[in-house]
Amino acid sequence: MNKCPSCNETPISLWGWCNGVNSIQCKCKSCGLELSANMATWVVITVIALVMCLAVYISITQFGVDLRKDRLLLIGIVCVPALIGTVIGYFFSGYTKKK
Repeated sequence: MNKCPSCNETPISLWGWCNGVNSIQCKCKSCGLELSANMATWVVITVIALVMCLAVYISITQFGVDLRKDRLLLIGIVCVPALIGTVIGYFFSGYTKKK
């Protein structure tokens, strides 16, 4: 996680970053500055979404997972790249001052 451009502190916790919209925009927990995602964050979010879709596609086409019968399995399959991606994304992403 890149530091806040104003106070040079970590602007958000890992749990906060994993909590949806906070990865795109947030307030720095130290100084209260409004921050928005930088390009690295957008790339990470896009890659996570693509890998999740790819995991479902491969599961259905290559391993015969049935969309109607195996919904819980598909949810589990989607969760793996989402969880790994969010942890990796937290450490490689960052924020800029909101305009």
